[in-house]
Amino acid sequence: MTRFIGVLISIILPFTLSSQIEFADTILNQFYSNANPNFNDFYGNTPATDLCNIFLVNVAEQVLGDNDRIVALPEGSFITLAFTDNLVFDAEDQDDLFIEEIGGGQEFGELFVSPDGINFTFLDILNGATLNSFDLADYAYDDLVKAVRIVGNDTGGCIPGLDIARVFGVEGANCFCGADLAPFPFDISNQETIVSLEQIPQNGVEGEWFGPGVVDGTFNPLGLEREITLQFLVNFGHEVCPVDTVEYTFNLGVCDCEGILNGQSVFDDCDVCLQPQDPQFNRSCLDCNGIVNGSAIIDSCGICLDPSASEFNQSCFDCLGVINGPHIMDLCNNCLLESDPSFNLRCPERFRVYVPNIFSPNRGTESVFGLQYDENNLGQLVVFEVYDRWGSVLFRLEDIALIEVESWWDGRYQGDIVETGVYNYYYQISYPELPNEITAGTVVLLR
Repeated sequence: MTRFIGVLISIILPFTLSSQIEFADTILNQFYSNANPNFNDFYGNTPATDLCNIFLVNVAEQVLGDNDRIVALPEGSFITLAFTDNLVFDAEDQDDLFIEEIGGGQEFGELFVSPDGINFTFLDILNGATLNSFDLADYAYDDLVKAVRIVGNDTGGCIPGLDIARVFGVEGANCFCGADLAPFPFDISNQETIVSLEQIPQNGVEGEWFGPGVVDGTFNPLGLEREITLQFLVNFGHEVCPVDTVEYTFNLGVCDCEGILNGQSVFDDCDVCLQPQDPQFNRSCLDCNGIVNGSAIIDSCGICLDPSASEFNQSCFDCLGVINGPHIMDLCNNCLLESDPSFNLRCPERFRVYVPNIFSPNRGTESVFGLQYDENNLGQLVVFEVYDRWGSVLFRLEDIALIEVESWWDGRYQGDIVETGVYNYYYQISYPELPNEITAGTVVLLR
């Protein structure tokens, strides 16, 4: 079958080739030490006004951009700021990181830097009332700076604390973001089309292509189907800057199993070419148990079984081996027709009980009073009661199989043997498929 391939182009991610702003752009964390009891938040002022005229400030608005406001950090207070896609690294022959403090007093702070915003390294002491600049090479710090933490450690002056105005790195010490690439320019009309990917990058951006079908900067769709994603990794030319990735995602059209371009039919588990919504999808090869390609079939008794099962064609034979025959086993384990006059009657011992009329507690085998019967009796004792002439119940058993009864009445009531005399009893026994046996009588107890 000849198969044709078409392409649908998705929208690429919006990367732009340009330098980023130099200022830190995210507040990761902040803490106010509450050294001044008049405030429960950060405070500050502007250099153009009386520095003792204090007011509360929004940290994010005061230190993230180019502004003339200050944020005062009392002793123990700190702010943690992050660079995102304008990460700072050590640029040659220049200072890389700048912390500007505005104020009249000699106020100090500690500067920490981090490559991940989690693990911080102490870099140096900030000297107040000046623009503090740092060349990372002077500190043998060769990692990226993704975040800085500034901690105030001086509370002198009418506005106690280190007055921070801005945090930034020069443009030459910032990494650039990725590339703005052209839309995928190729029309892949058949499986043999091989295209060069080197035509795609713009603005002189260098990088490398990765993905299925990519070999040495070319894309070969042979054998590929459905959604395909190609990646372009941008090379920044600086070893400490991370690379950006641009992705192209598109679909390669393909004939379905019926020969329809981009059709929906596929081979189901029964190896039949159908659309998934077809009622027969995955059903044409089910056995009677609903198992794909299973071996179970309906036997002569109408039961779904594997032919190798021992019950196959056996479940509908009667006890005489006649298929669908009428003979069944009665309660006496005899194979008979239900209409047979002897049905359930060839084993009277299984349905008979005997009741003694006299007994003496603690005197040999007649020391307890109860029902006597064959060990294979099928009866279920519904209730058995013994009571005195005033109707008080002295002993009771209920809802137990006769063959499970372990003890009968020993002539005692509340721990003591009752007086010699006549006592009444009542019992009811149920049998499967037979009427209940209900009997009442008297027994003589001799002490």
